[in-house]
Amino acid sequence: MTDLRGPTMTPMGVAPDGAPMLDMTSQVRAPSKIFSRFVYGDKVEPEFLTKLKGISDRLGIDPNWLMTAIDFETIGRFGADIKNGMGSGATGLIQFMPRTAHRLGTSTKGLAGMDRVNQLDYVEKYLEPHKGQLHSLADVYMAILHPADLRRPDGYVLFRSPSLAYRQNHEAFDTEGKGYVTKGDVVRALNRRYQEGMARGMTVLNRDGTSESRVGGKDIIRLPKRPNVIPRK
Repeated sequence: MTDLRGPTMTPMGVAPDGAPMLDMTSQVRAPSKIFSRFVYGDKVEPEFLTKLKGISDRLGIDPNWLMTAIDFETIGRFGADIKNGMGSGATGLIQFMPRTAHRLGTSTKGLAGMDRVNQLDYVEKYLEPHKGQLHSLADVYMAILHPADLRRPDGYVLFRSPSLAYRQNHEAFDTEGKGYVTKGDVVRALNRRYQEGMARGMTVLNRDGTSESRVGGKDIIRLPKRPNVIPRK
């Protein structure tokens, strides 16, 4: 039976299927200087990666699960002010709904006015109640999309036509035009996005706060706005 739960924790340098990953240390910097690696990391500044890594460590999750979820929710833009195109009012990195923003002590307008690094504080605040329940990419994304169904089986129907929720989500998840969306449909979509991120090239975050990416045959080096030495554990 195919496991649709999505990526789970794997050793550094090992892909989810068990195959060795490209070792960027020999191409970029000495291994001792590397802090972490990220999918889609070339789209954001080093400060974002440093902060997201800290949040992921506190939540006990792989930072690439959160990077994938944010890339998916923002259509690859990682914009703090991006709004849902279907008129739901959802805004930001994980598409905070207006009532969710209010519960977190802010508003969608307030969130849209932040930069994405600061908005990560609210991402952590939102996910923190689910700490200990997030064991895979699927769990992280379901906590964002539909937390009430976090523990449902993959065959469970989340949205069915002609509901508003279905209309807001069918393009992303009901690619076969079934007229409904299951949890398994959602998991498959996120797994594809994760694998696409792995294939396009990883970003290395170094302990001096710089990030280095190799995407599409191009090298991208970004310096933090302020010196940011990441301490060794």
